[in-house]
Amino acid sequence: MRKVVPFLFFPLLLIADDSMFENPAIPAFSSKFSFLLGHKIWLCDTSHSSVKISIPWRGCSFGCGLRYLNYGKIKETTHDNKDGTGRMYTADDASLALNFAIRPKNEFSLGGNINFIQETIDDVKANGASFDIGVILNPSLARWFFLEGTIKNITLKKPSFIKEERSIPKELKLGFQIKKEPINFRFDILRENDLDFMVGFKWFTQSILSFSARYKSIDIGNLDFGISLMIDKYRVEYNYFPNSVSDCYSILFGIEYKR
Repeated sequence: MRKVVPFLFFPLLLIADDSMFENPAIPAFSSKFSFLLGHKIWLCDTSHSSVKISIPWRGCSFGCGLRYLNYGKIKETTHDNKDGTGRMYTADDASLALNFAIRPKNEFSLGGNINFIQETIDDVKANGASFDIGVILNPSLARWFFLEGTIKNITLKKPSFIKEERSIPKELKLGFQIKKEPINFRFDILRENDLDFMVGFKWFTQSILSFSARYKSIDIGNLDFGISLMIDKYRVEYNYFPNSVSDCYSILFGIEYKR
């Protein structure tokens, strides 16, 4: 019978970025049903909400996720009225991700996402689709070490506004994670428009309470601190971003249990 490390899925996911199934191969490392509900407040009225479900089945994992990004009310400006016309409009993004992950060997997992995206600006909608692929290596001689690689937003269909197609930004990520309790350390190199990096750690106390910190080499909101509480199969996590230009925080609630 395949051995599964307890609470492995949550630490792998929560110390990562908060996008949907950050690495599509992650769910294959858990034999438990997982449900995650997250909400993040960014600049001004901008908010990000997500729901993620992962279901193991016969050595594989199936999942789906919904994401909604709301930019709030935006002031309309024109070439002649740079201070605003007095009219306000809204903009938002919504996406659905379908995930499949498999772990053919204890040392290796592979996963993919199909993402369906809808962007809306002032009631004008554009639809697009993309694909993500991820891999995780966990060598048998060092079970505490995880090597990860991800390619995100491989375009399947470009969204278009008023007959003008827009490319979905592709992201490449390569990183590693060291999980030797009570410490979980992570380092990633990211490539989107520029070459960036992310470093983070999570410290567990009594397997109930944990503290985390993360730094990303970007201009805004590049530092965050988190605290999480896990009792039985329930987890609540709060993160605060002190370097943002306004108050920014995120709250995540999760459930994980054996089917």
